[in-house]
Amino acid sequence: MTDSALSIPRVTYLEAAASAVDLIGDERVASRWHEESVLPGMTVGVLAAHLGRSLTQVEFLLDLEVDSGVGSGPDSDGGREAGGGPGGTDIAVIDASTYFGTFEGIADRESDVSRGVIRRGTESAEKGVLAVVAQCRETLDRLRSRLASEPAGRRLGVAHRPGEIISLDDYLRTRLVEFAVHTDDLSLSIGAAVTSPPAALAAAVDVLVGAARVRHGDLAVLRALSRRERDESDALHVL
Repeated sequence: MTDSALSIPRVTYLEAAASAVDLIGDERVASRWHEESVLPGMTVGVLAAHLGRSLTQVEFLLDLEVDSGVGSGPDSDGGREAGGGPGGTDIAVIDASTYFGTFEGIADRESDVSRGVIRRGTESAEKGVLAVVAQCRETLDRLRSRLASEPAGRRLGVAHRPGEIISLDDYLRTRLVEFAVHTDDLSLSIGAAVTSPPAALAAAVDVLVGAARVRHGDLAVLRALSRRERDESDALHVL
């Protein structure tokens, strides 16, 4: 895949990543690094470091090997591949909406998942603002060329979810959700008015509505969108 032929998710990801890196490098983030952010339990520095993980995690997963028979083949559109995993186990092929829609504990601030997010963000933030900003910028530079060279059918293992794989482009769509949500969080935390680019916001909304459908079903999502008085499951609250 060449620069001129980058898929829409890859182009949108790189645009959103550049916007996020600029925000992380904003002097107002540095000056409030140890202050509380708009998210309870997270300082501005921890939030910035967490935002930056949507760059470093992509590079980390690209560097991992995917089991033989899983790294290429039909585009990921959900379903299972028999015998594709270690020891002949089945592999579940998921998309971006299923990634969030089946993620246990992601909307619970007291869950192990949420505590892990804060712990990892804190570990990164403790390295200091200069180190975090430098890592983000360097990673983005590498990903610009890396994403242009990865094949269209590239797949990744799903971290912390053995037996699941996702196409690279769909994984980037999950990172667009992270960029969109946490760019907004970080921007509000420093009194700025920065948002992810429009294409990233649209992609994030699409993924999250899809996740709500996976988790609650179409009828619940329909009611949440059109008849809030019947929204008994708070169906649109995905994260």
